[in-house]
Amino acid sequence: MHPGCVYCVARLAPEVWRGDVMSHKTDFFKAGILALLAIAGLAACDSAHGGGPGWSPGTGTYAGHGVSFHYPAGWYQTTPPGGGRPLLWTTGVGFDPPDSVNIAAHPIGTRVTAQNLSTFIPSVTRTVRLGLTYAGDRLLAGPQAITVGGMPGLQFQGTETNPVGKDMLTLVFNGMTWYDITCAYTPAKARAVQRGCAQVLRTFR
Repeated sequence: MHPGCVYCVARLAPEVWRGDVMSHKTDFFKAGILALLAIAGLAACDSAHGGGPGWSPGTGTYAGHGVSFHYPAGWYQTTPPGGGRPLLWTTGVGFDPPDSVNIAAHPIGTRVTAQNLSTFIPSVTRTVRLGLTYAGDRLLAGPQAITVGGMPGLQFQGTETNPVGKDMLTLVFNGMTWYDITCAYTPAKARAVQRGCAQVLRTFR
């Protein structure tokens, strides 16, 4: 996602918010916009770093903020700035930008469960599609229902134009909090990042 997308999506936000009358959908839609802003912020950070300053050798395990997950040995860890607000916390692991897995946590204004998730799928899908379109990217697949650490989620795949590659966005819902887990990779490291992404999702608790 191009770094400039943060401004495009920000301009889009008021139009999106006016599109939903019910308060819980409005809150959730805001959360969707904020998640996309966070992704754009991470991409901007990646682009600026270029070679990975701020990244340090990882331990293979992340534990903090009430969650944990494992990632491949030899990967690095960083704490990239998030572009969306409110943002509870964010972290990233990977080789170097932009071949990485970024995780961000956001509060939401309504409790999302496996039982009511289907209510929000159209709004979430529309938000993701619009965000990608404004960034010059496109949605390739999704939403696909997924369970991560016993929590319900939705998964999307999209293109990445700066640099050229692909993204897999997994949205995981834990009551009044949601996590967006973005796996971004260039063609050269696609297979390695996909394996690492699968490990993160498999062990995320």
